[in-house]
Amino acid sequence: MKYFTSTMYITCVIFSLASLVLFQPGYGKDFTELKEANFDDVVNGSSFVFVIFYARWNERSVEALKTLEQVSEEMDKSGVILAKVNAYDEVKLATRFWVDRWPIFKFFIKGSVTPETYRGGMKLDDFLGFIKATSDMRADPSVFNQAIIELDNSNFERVIHNKKKNVFVLFYAKWCNSCKDLINTLGKVGKNFQNERDCVIAKIDGDANYDVAVQQEVPYYPSIRVYTIKNKDGYLYHPGKYQENWSEQNITKFLNLQCKTKRTVMGRLDDTAGRLKDFETLVKMFMDNSFKRPEILNEALSLRNNHAESSAEIYVKIMQQVLKDGTEYLTTELNRIERLMLAAIHPDKADELQRRRNILNEFAVLHHEKDEL
Repeated sequence: MKYFTSTMYITCVIFSLASLVLFQPGYGKDFTELKEANFDDVVNGSSFVFVIFYARWNERSVEALKTLEQVSEEMDKSGVILAKVNAYDEVKLATRFWVDRWPIFKFFIKGSVTPETYRGGMKLDDFLGFIKATSDMRADPSVFNQAIIELDNSNFERVIHNKKKNVFVLFYAKWCNSCKDLINTLGKVGKNFQNERDCVIAKIDGDANYDVAVQQEVPYYPSIRVYTIKNKDGYLYHPGKYQENWSEQNITKFLNLQCKTKRTVMGRLDDTAGRLKDFETLVKMFMDNSFKRPEILNEALSLRNNHAESSAEIYVKIMQQVLKDGTEYLTTELNRIERLMLAAIHPDKADELQRRRNILNEFAVLHHEKDEL
């Protein structure tokens, strides 16, 4: 018995050492070892990348690595990168990509740096078939121009895990009458937010994509899950007990809070869009004291040069025009903008004019208050 136990122990040690040697970083010329230092250089959207997150001591990881070594030898290498991450050592990468077990497989299609999860089999033909079928796919950024995006198994993760987007997803079923009403409402909301590039509205048929609905823990239909820039795990949106809480107005208000936007149910920006608190005091000083306006303009120029918001430039230009043409410029320019906004104009232009009108009103209100005094 002692001899048997010793033999088993020695065998296990040899197997472990062999695994450590066989799968040490850099093994396999066509199997790239990724670390935090080089990950973003390799996964940059230029190629299809298939990544295994593994642990050396995990038996399933060892078997998967062996199979992927075979894949690297047999697959067509053009435009395809096969890579591995030691998730046990590269803790930051493991955390970044939600690795909570081993092995986990992620892939990145061409034109995208958003991770998607491979959930297929672990045999040679499974990997080869998936890579062959998927490696020619290319991300289409124009999908985000749609008022409401239709999701399915093939693009769900790519949309919700986009790090620059707040994504609002309706899970529906075709037999659900409430879902039909909500889809119509979201269509209107989607048009209202179509000019907000970082605020995305989408829907997915939960019955047709049952595995996604289960994975996302959808309790009933309709259900809405929200995936913000800071929380890609997502959470359920509960509008309240009554049907009216699913209204266009309430959903618009909720999206404005999540996306830090200022949209109305008409799709236009509200009356505060573009206005900056940093300039409030300067505007008041500028309108209150006509003799100090050149000096205040210089302060505004200095503030603009260190300000991230593009609206800062509008404040400066208005002050410059008032110095040149007098306060009559405010009324003249507001009237001109009102006429332009009555015409059929591009949404980007409408937003630009609304911001300018809001800031002009900030000056004009102070001018009228002074006249009344």
